[in-house]
Amino acid sequence: TPVAFIQQPTGGGGGCTPTLNVVSLVDREGAAPEQPHAVVEGPCLFGGCSEICCSSKFRVSSEKGKAGDKGLITKLRPGTCCDALKECVTDFDRFRVEYAAGLDAAEKANLLAA
Repeated sequence: TPVAFIQQPTGGGGGCTPTLNVVSLVDREGAAPEQPHAVVEGPCLFGGCSEICCSSKFRVSSEKGKAGDKGLITKLRPGTCCDALKECVTDFDRFRVEYAAGLDAAEKANLLAA
């Protein structure tokens, strides 16, 4: 059963900072929420050749600009030459998800789906 969906904000998705909204299908009271449950903000530079050299951190916050108060999603750089080759020719990617203390199971599932 889906618990949330990802939505790109209107107006370009955050400008120079890639931004995604995590919107829960229902809030704790059972009603459809009007505001995003969480906001995922990425670095200005990521993707392409930079993925081979360094990891990219995507901060997950309760609202835009909160600096990751809900967690952190890190797109990890390849650990070996074999991993780098896999990334170049396939959709192979490695991520680490770190949760802030106090998140319930539904919030963790939302972050993992992001």
